[in-house]
Amino acid sequence: MVASIGQRILGRTTLDASGQSLIAHGAKVPTGSKTIQIGLRPEKLRFLPNTESGSENVLTCIVAEQIYYGLGLRTVFRLDGRAEVLVDAMLPSGMARSTSPAIGDNVRLGIDAEAISIFEKEG
Repeated sequence: MVASIGQRILGRTTLDASGQSLIAHGAKVPTGSKTIQIGLRPEKLRFLPNTESGSENVLTCIVAEQIYYGLGLRTVFRLDGRAEVLVDAMLPSGMARSTSPAIGDNVRLGIDAEAISIFEKEG
């Protein structure tokens, strides 16, 4: 996902990713770069209730696609009509398809600041 760098204060870097603000802790930031590529550890993404507020590092997105395979679920989330986040997750035992968000649903994904990687944007 492409992002731009905001403030860098005491090991905390503010990022603008598809119009959404994220904070990365301890990530090595390429010097001189204003536009970067960020990587989100998919196993570190978690669903947040739509009622929860005040959380740091929340991505608001739409469920674009879901693919069930065996005991797993691959979900593609669209952030701004262009940027996408792909998440593979194992379904808990006994989880019904009706308990996962449907295509078109608005969802919120949370991620810890330590699980965000910053890379120099190529090209």
